[in-house]
Amino acid sequence: MRPNGREVPPEVAVVDIRPIRKPDLPIAVLSMPSQGSDWFMAQLLPAVEGARYKREFFHPIHSLEHYDILSRCFGCELVSSSANLVRLARDDDFAACMSLWRSTHYNVAKEVWSAWQWPQFNQYFNTIFLYRNFGNTFPPARMRVIAWYEHLYGALEQGIDQQEGWVKDIFTEAKMLGCSTLFTKSAVAHFVSAKQLALGARRAGRTLIEWEKLLTYTEADLTGYLAACVPVNIDAEHIARNVVLSRRPAARSAEWASYWRDAERFWRALNARFPIHECQGTPLPGPYKKLAGRRATRANSLQVTYQRFVQS
Repeated sequence: MRPNGREVPPEVAVVDIRPIRKPDLPIAVLSMPSQGSDWFMAQLLPAVEGARYKREFFHPIHSLEHYDILSRCFGCELVSSSANLVRLARDDDFAACMSLWRSTHYNVAKEVWSAWQWPQFNQYFNTIFLYRNFGNTFPPARMRVIAWYEHLYGALEQGIDQQEGWVKDIFTEAKMLGCSTLFTKSAVAHFVSAKQLALGARRAGRTLIEWEKLLTYTEADLTGYLAACVPVNIDAEHIARNVVLSRRPAARSAEWASYWRDAERFWRALNARFPIHECQGTPLPGPYKKLAGRRATRANSLQVTYQRFVQS
Protein backbone atom coordinates (compact mmCIF):
# COMPACT_ATOMS: atom_id res chain seq x y z
CA MET A 1 0.00 0.00 0.00
CA ARG A 2 1.12 3.55 -0.66
CA PRO A 3 0.50 6.40 1.86
CA ASN A 4 -2.66 7.44 -0.02
CA GLY A 5 -4.10 3.95 0.46
CA ARG A 6 -4.06 2.89 -3.20
CA GLU A 7 -3.23 -0.69 -4.02
CA VAL A 8 -0.15 -1.11 -6.20
CA PRO A 9 0.91 -4.06 -8.37
CA PRO A 10 2.93 -6.74 -6.52
CA GLU A 11 6.05 -5.90 -8.55
CA VAL A 12 6.01 -2.42 -7.05
CA ALA A 13 4.88 -3.33 -3.55
CA VAL A 14 7.69 -5.81 -2.87
CA VAL A 15 10.55 -3.67 -4.17
CA ASP A 16 12.91 -3.05 -1.26
CA ILE A 17 15.97 -1.88 -3.21
CA ARG A 18 15.97 1.75 -4.24
CA PRO A 19 18.40 3.42 -6.61
CA ILE A 20 21.53 4.94 -5.14
CA ARG A 21 20.71 8.57 -5.88
CA LYS A 22 23.62 10.90 -6.67
CA PRO A 23 21.99 14.19 -7.69
CA ASP A 24 25.30 15.79 -8.65
CA LEU A 25 26.00 13.21 -11.37
CA PRO A 26 24.67 13.22 -14.95
CA ILE A 27 22.06 10.69 -16.10
CA ALA A 28 22.63 7.71 -18.41
CA VAL A 29 19.88 5.47 -19.80
CA LEU A 30 21.26 2.04 -20.79
CA SER A 31 19.26 -0.19 -23.12
CA MET A 32 19.58 -2.32 -26.27
CA PRO A 33 18.78 -1.73 -29.95
CA SER A 34 15.06 -1.33 -30.76
CA GLN A 35 13.80 -1.22 -27.16
CA GLY A 36 11.74 1.96 -27.44
CA SER A 37 14.53 4.02 -25.90
CA ASP A 38 14.11 7.05 -28.19
CA TRP A 39 10.43 7.21 -27.26
CA PHE A 40 11.28 6.83 -23.58
CA MET A 41 13.84 9.63 -23.76
CA ALA A 42 11.19 11.92 -25.23
CA GLN A 43 9.10 11.31 -22.10
CA LEU A 44 12.05 11.51 -19.70
CA LEU A 45 13.81 14.68 -20.84
CA PRO A 46 10.98 17.14 -20.02
CA ALA A 47 11.09 15.81 -16.45
CA VAL A 48 14.81 16.56 -16.06
CA GLU A 49 15.46 20.13 -15.05
CA GLY A 50 18.08 21.74 -17.31
CA ALA A 51 18.46 18.62 -19.47
CA ARG A 52 21.13 18.85 -22.16
CA TYR A 53 21.15 15.73 -24.28
CA LYS A 54 22.78 14.29 -27.38
CA ARG A 55 21.48 10.99 -28.68
CA GLU A 56 24.07 8.20 -28.09
CA PHE A 57 27.00 10.51 -27.49
CA PHE A 58 29.36 7.59 -26.76
CA HIS A 59 28.47 5.71 -29.96
CA PRO A 60 31.63 6.03 -32.12
CA ILE A 61 29.70 6.62 -35.35
CA HIS A 62 27.37 9.20 -33.80
CA SER A 63 30.40 11.18 -32.62
CA LEU A 64 32.76 10.59 -35.51
CA GLU A 65 34.93 13.56 -34.60
CA HIS A 66 35.86 11.66 -31.41
CA TYR A 67 36.01 8.18 -32.94
CA ASP A 68 39.63 7.49 -31.96
CA ILE A 69 38.87 8.02 -28.27
CA LEU A 70 35.38 6.50 -28.08
CA SER A 71 36.28 3.36 -30.07
CA ARG A 72 38.69 2.34 -27.31
CA CYS A 73 35.68 1.56 -25.09
CA PHE A 74 32.53 1.47 -27.18
CA GLY A 75 31.37 -0.70 -30.05
CA CYS A 76 29.12 0.04 -32.99
CA GLU A 77 28.18 -1.36 -36.37
CA LEU A 78 31.79 -1.17 -37.57
CA VAL A 79 33.74 -4.43 -37.37
CA SER A 80 36.81 -2.54 -36.14
CA SER A 81 35.16 -1.89 -32.78
CA SER A 82 32.72 -4.80 -32.53
CA ALA A 83 34.72 -6.56 -29.79
CA ASN A 84 33.92 -3.63 -27.47
CA LEU A 85 30.22 -4.51 -27.62
CA VAL A 86 30.70 -7.42 -25.21
CA ARG A 87 33.62 -6.50 -22.97
CA LEU A 88 34.15 -4.07 -20.11
CA ALA A 89 36.34 -1.10 -20.96
CA ARG A 90 39.67 -0.47 -19.21
CA ASP A 91 39.47 2.15 -16.47
CA ASP A 92 41.95 4.50 -18.13
CA ASP A 93 40.22 4.29 -21.51
CA PHE A 94 36.81 5.00 -19.97
CA ALA A 95 38.30 7.90 -17.99
CA ALA A 96 39.48 9.38 -21.31
CA CYS A 97 35.93 9.11 -22.68
CA MET A 98 34.59 10.81 -19.56
CA SER A 99 37.09 13.64 -19.96
CA LEU A 100 35.67 14.11 -23.44
CA TRP A 101 32.12 14.07 -22.04
CA ARG A 102 32.96 16.69 -19.42
CA SER A 103 34.31 18.98 -22.13
CA THR A 104 30.77 19.24 -23.53
CA HIS A 105 27.67 20.82 -22.01
CA TYR A 106 25.64 17.58 -21.95
CA ASN A 107 24.25 16.08 -18.74
CA VAL A 108 22.00 13.27 -20.10
CA ALA A 109 23.17 10.27 -22.14
CA LYS A 110 21.42 7.30 -23.73
CA GLU A 111 23.32 4.26 -25.01
CA VAL A 112 21.93 1.08 -26.60
CA TRP A 113 25.17 -0.72 -27.51
CA SER A 114 26.74 -0.62 -24.05
CA ALA A 115 25.07 -3.23 -21.83
CA TRP A 116 28.50 -4.56 -20.84
CA GLN A 117 29.67 -1.10 -19.73
CA TRP A 118 27.21 -0.65 -16.86
CA PRO A 119 29.90 -0.93 -14.12
CA GLN A 120 31.77 1.99 -15.69
CA PHE A 121 28.61 4.05 -16.22
CA ASN A 122 27.62 3.50 -12.60
CA GLN A 123 30.82 5.20 -11.47
CA TYR A 124 30.14 8.40 -13.37
CA PHE A 125 26.35 8.56 -13.91
CA ASN A 126 22.99 8.02 -12.31
CA THR A 127 22.03 4.99 -14.40
CA ILE A 128 18.58 3.96 -15.64
CA PHE A 129 18.04 0.54 -17.28
CA LEU A 130 15.36 -0.04 -19.95
CA TYR A 131 14.29 -3.37 -21.49
CA ARG A 132 11.62 -4.61 -23.94
CA ASN A 133 10.87 -8.32 -24.26
CA PHE A 134 11.61 -10.41 -27.34
CA GLY A 135 7.99 -10.65 -28.48
CA ASN A 136 7.74 -6.87 -28.70
CA THR A 137 11.14 -6.43 -30.36
CA PHE A 138 10.83 -9.01 -33.15
CA PRO A 139 9.91 -9.19 -35.95
CA PRO A 140 11.11 -5.62 -36.34
CA ALA A 141 9.56 -2.91 -38.46
CA ARG A 142 13.11 -1.82 -39.38
CA MET A 143 15.29 -4.32 -41.23
CA ARG A 144 18.52 -3.02 -39.74
CA VAL A 145 17.44 -4.23 -36.29
CA ILE A 146 18.11 -7.78 -37.49
CA ALA A 147 21.61 -6.78 -38.56
CA TRP A 148 22.22 -5.14 -35.17
CA TYR A 149 21.46 -8.31 -33.22
CA GLU A 150 23.32 -10.54 -35.66
CA HIS A 151 26.31 -8.22 -35.14
CA LEU A 152 25.97 -8.59 -31.36
CA TYR A 153 25.85 -12.38 -31.71
CA GLY A 154 29.01 -12.34 -33.81
CA ALA A 155 30.83 -10.25 -31.20
CA LEU A 156 29.73 -12.65 -28.45
CA GLU A 157 30.77 -15.70 -30.43
CA GLN A 158 34.20 -14.24 -31.17
CA GLY A 159 34.79 -13.22 -27.54
CA ILE A 160 33.05 -16.07 -25.72
CA ASP A 161 36.24 -17.14 -23.92
CA GLN A 162 36.37 -13.79 -22.13
CA GLN A 163 32.73 -13.91 -20.96
CA GLU A 164 31.38 -14.76 -17.52
CA GLY A 165 30.35 -18.35 -16.86
CA TRP A 166 26.62 -17.69 -17.23
CA VAL A 167 27.15 -16.35 -20.78
CA LYS A 168 29.13 -19.45 -21.71
CA ASP A 169 26.37 -21.63 -20.25
CA ILE A 170 23.75 -19.86 -22.36
CA PHE A 171 25.83 -20.32 -25.51
CA THR A 172 26.28 -24.01 -24.73
CA GLU A 173 22.52 -24.39 -24.24
CA ALA A 174 21.84 -22.45 -27.45
CA LYS A 175 24.09 -24.78 -29.43
CA MET A 176 22.30 -27.79 -27.95
CA LEU A 177 18.96 -26.26 -28.97
CA GLY A 178 20.24 -25.92 -32.53
CA CYS A 179 21.11 -22.24 -32.84
CA SER A 180 22.10 -21.90 -36.49
CA THR A 181 19.79 -19.43 -38.24
CA LEU A 182 19.83 -15.66 -38.45
CA PHE A 183 16.69 -15.58 -36.32
CA THR A 184 17.83 -17.86 -33.51
CA LYS A 185 21.16 -16.04 -33.34
CA SER A 186 19.26 -12.77 -32.94
CA ALA A 187 17.25 -14.41 -30.15
CA VAL A 188 20.44 -15.43 -28.33
CA ALA A 189 21.98 -11.95 -28.71
CA HIS A 190 18.81 -10.29 -27.40
CA PHE A 191 18.55 -12.72 -24.50
CA VAL A 192 22.17 -12.39 -23.35
CA SER A 193 22.07 -8.59 -23.64
CA ALA A 194 18.80 -8.46 -21.72
CA LYS A 195 20.19 -10.64 -18.96
CA GLN A 196 23.30 -8.46 -18.81
CA LEU A 197 21.12 -5.37 -18.32
CA ALA A 198 19.02 -7.14 -15.69
CA LEU A 199 22.10 -8.27 -13.78
CA GLY A 200 23.60 -4.80 -14.08
CA ALA A 201 20.49 -3.19 -12.67
CA ARG A 202 20.30 -5.68 -9.81
CA ARG A 203 23.98 -5.47 -8.89
CA ALA A 204 23.82 -1.66 -9.01
CA GLY A 205 20.76 -1.55 -6.74
CA ARG A 206 18.47 -0.29 -9.49
CA THR A 207 15.05 -1.44 -10.65
CA LEU A 208 14.93 -2.37 -14.33
CA ILE A 209 12.31 -0.43 -16.31
CA GLU A 210 10.26 -2.88 -18.34
CA TRP A 211 8.69 -1.37 -21.47
CA GLU A 212 5.63 -3.60 -21.08
CA LYS A 213 4.86 -2.02 -17.70
CA LEU A 214 5.17 1.45 -19.18
CA LEU A 215 2.35 0.48 -21.53
CA THR A 216 0.06 -1.27 -19.04
CA TYR A 217 0.25 0.51 -15.66
CA THR A 218 -2.14 3.29 -14.73
CA GLU A 219 -0.64 6.74 -14.34
CA ALA A 220 -0.78 6.54 -10.53
CA ASP A 221 0.86 3.10 -10.38
CA LEU A 222 3.39 4.08 -13.03
CA THR A 223 4.44 7.05 -10.91
CA GLY A 224 5.25 4.75 -7.98
CA TYR A 225 7.00 2.26 -10.25
CA LEU A 226 9.21 4.88 -11.91
CA ALA A 227 10.10 6.43 -8.56
CA ALA A 228 12.03 3.23 -7.81
CA CYS A 229 13.79 3.33 -11.19
CA VAL A 230 14.96 6.91 -11.73
CA PRO A 231 17.18 9.26 -9.69
CA VAL A 232 15.58 11.39 -7.02
CA ASN A 233 16.16 14.61 -8.96
CA ILE A 234 13.83 13.44 -11.77
CA ASP A 235 10.08 14.02 -11.51
CA ALA A 236 8.63 10.49 -11.82
CA GLU A 237 5.07 11.84 -11.90
CA HIS A 238 5.94 14.02 -14.89
CA ILE A 239 7.42 11.03 -16.76
CA ALA A 240 4.36 8.88 -15.97
CA ARG A 241 2.01 11.56 -17.30
CA ASN A 242 4.03 11.86 -20.52
CA VAL A 243 4.13 8.09 -20.95
CA VAL A 244 0.38 7.65 -20.53
CA LEU A 245 -0.34 10.41 -23.07
CA SER A 246 1.99 9.04 -25.75
CA ARG A 247 2.23 5.26 -25.31
CA ARG A 248 1.24 2.80 -28.01
CA PRO A 249 2.10 -0.83 -28.85
CA ALA A 250 5.26 -1.56 -30.80
CA ALA A 251 4.94 -1.85 -34.57
CA ARG A 252 6.11 -5.18 -35.99
CA SER A 253 6.42 -6.32 -39.58
CA ALA A 254 3.70 -8.69 -40.83
CA GLU A 255 5.92 -9.77 -43.75
CA TRP A 256 8.43 -11.34 -41.36
CA ALA A 257 6.13 -12.69 -38.65
CA SER A 258 6.17 -16.32 -39.77
CA TYR A 259 9.97 -16.41 -39.80
CA TRP A 260 10.27 -15.45 -36.13
CA ARG A 261 7.91 -17.98 -34.52
CA ASP A 262 10.67 -20.54 -34.05
CA ALA A 263 13.04 -17.84 -32.78
CA GLU A 264 10.53 -16.74 -30.15
CA ARG A 265 10.09 -20.34 -28.99
CA PHE A 266 13.90 -20.56 -28.89
CA TRP A 267 14.07 -17.42 -26.73
CA ARG A 268 11.43 -18.79 -24.36
CA ALA A 269 13.37 -22.06 -24.04
CA LEU A 270 16.46 -20.09 -22.98
CA ASN A 271 14.41 -18.09 -20.48
CA ALA A 272 13.00 -21.30 -19.02
CA ARG A 273 16.54 -22.58 -18.49
CA PHE A 274 18.11 -19.26 -17.38
CA PRO A 275 15.21 -17.09 -16.13
CA ILE A 276 15.53 -13.33 -16.37
CA HIS A 277 13.48 -12.76 -13.24
CA GLU A 278 13.71 -9.00 -13.56
CA CYS A 279 12.34 -9.12 -17.11
CA GLN A 280 8.96 -10.77 -16.67
CA GLY A 281 7.01 -8.04 -18.47
CA THR A 282 3.42 -8.76 -19.43
CA PRO A 283 3.32 -10.02 -23.04
CA LEU A 284 1.85 -7.20 -25.10
CA PRO A 285 1.80 -8.08 -28.80
CA GLY A 286 2.07 -5.01 -30.97
CA PRO A 287 0.16 -4.45 -34.22
CA TYR A 288 1.84 -5.74 -37.35
CA LYS A 289 2.89 -2.96 -39.69
CA LYS A 290 2.69 -3.37 -43.45
CA LEU A 291 5.80 -1.93 -45.05
CA ALA A 292 5.07 0.32 -47.99
CA GLY A 293 6.86 1.21 -51.20
CA ARG A 294 10.58 0.55 -51.47
CA ARG A 295 10.76 -0.85 -47.91
CA ALA A 296 8.14 -3.50 -48.75
CA THR A 297 9.92 -4.43 -51.98
CA ARG A 298 13.20 -4.71 -50.13
CA ALA A 299 11.62 -6.87 -47.42
CA ASN A 300 10.03 -9.20 -49.96
CA SER A 301 13.32 -9.56 -51.85
CA LEU A 302 14.96 -10.89 -48.68
CA GLN A 303 12.34 -13.51 -47.88
CA VAL A 304 14.02 -16.16 -50.03
CA THR A 305 17.29 -15.53 -48.18
CA TYR A 306 15.50 -15.68 -44.82
CA GLN A 307 13.81 -18.95 -45.78
CA ARG A 308 17.25 -20.42 -46.54
CA PHE A 309 18.43 -19.43 -43.07
CA VAL A 310 15.34 -21.00 -41.50
CA GLN A 311 15.83 -24.27 -43.35
CA SER A 312 19.62 -24.44 -42.82
